[in-house]
Amino acid sequence: MRALVRRRPGAFAIAITGVLVTLVLAGRVIAAGLPSAPRLLLTAAVGTIELVGAIAIVSALGWWREVGFTRPAEWRRPWAAALLLLPVGIGLGDLIHAGTRAPLWIALLLAGLALGVGFTEETYFRGLVLRALVTRGSLAAVIASAALFGLAHVTNLFAPGAAPGAVAFQVTVAGLVGVVLASVRLLMNAIWPVILAHALIDFAGFLILYPRITLIEPPIQAVVLAVVVYGGLGLGGLVLVRRLPPS
Repeated sequence: MRALVRRRPGAFAIAITGVLVTLVLAGRVIAAGLPSAPRLLLTAAVGTIELVGAIAIVSALGWWREVGFTRPAEWRRPWAAALLLLPVGIGLGDLIHAGTRAPLWIALLLAGLALGVGFTEETYFRGLVLRALVTRGSLAAVIASAALFGLAHVTNLFAPGAAPGAVAFQVTVAGLVGVVLASVRLLMNAIWPVILAHALIDFAGFLILYPRITLIEPPIQAVVLAVVVYGGLGLGGLVLVRRLPPS
């Protein structure tokens, strides 16, 4: 399996993304006519399948250390984690400003969900996809993995009541933040910090949206600010990654 991934890293990355998108879309189609409780159970089932799949693929490839599940003693350039502070800070700042209607027990459930999503998505995109593509160059791997990560969020167009503008914003921000996360992952030789950052960002978003399940279309000022901030951070990450020695 390793030999196949080594020969066709692009096809492997696209296949991973395609399977994830197909799973999410299938879940959304099936859940469309269901009441809220079964719909939540189905969402949890899809998430569990994705999580188990990630663990199975990494194990089959024997890539646990290669995708970034390293010990702290193996971490490099700890200063690179500073790139994560602003995205996390913006998410938590938005939460402080907007507040949440979620009671404590719901907040705890959402925290668990955020950790699960963070672990799963990072294992796929900053783990498997990035590791496969890095053989073609670190810079190209960061950009391509972030683009696939952003495009994977197009599935939210099929969520109930989804606003196209809100989904377009999420796809753009996910792609830009994906550049930051992938850069930190390579710079630090560790995936744990990006899993934590991803989980914190999602947790803040879940609490803000609760009890809604649809994305809110942002004002134009927020769009411009997000593109400037995350685009700037992503550009900085790319400059740093460009200086890395060849893998």
